[in-house]
Amino acid sequence: MAFVKKTWKDRISEYPNRRIINDGYVSKPVTVSRDEGTVTEEGDAFNASNMNDLEERIEAAITGATDVYTGGDNINITNKVVNVTGYMTAAEAHAIWASL
Repeated sequence: MAFVKKTWKDRISEYPNRRIINDGYVSKPVTVSRDEGTVTEEGDAFNASNMNDLEERIEAAITGATDVYTGGDNINITNKVVNVTGYMTAAEAHAIWASL
């Protein structure tokens, strides 16, 4: 299955921190605030910009992966064995093929 890039959008609302408290008798909107204590590391924001950047990097990795051979000890090309160590680019594989 081919990778399908998604374009992420930020959620935009009038009251992003408003919730409804319903205690069974009264239902009223309240605004909630974080009370996390000491924040030792902010971390990465979950937003459209970061998610779209992730999509770009995934697409680039998948596209680039078709240009690299990784693994395998030997390649048998028309009954000639080529020893492969590490990885090679498509250009390097083509050069080996051309030399056979």
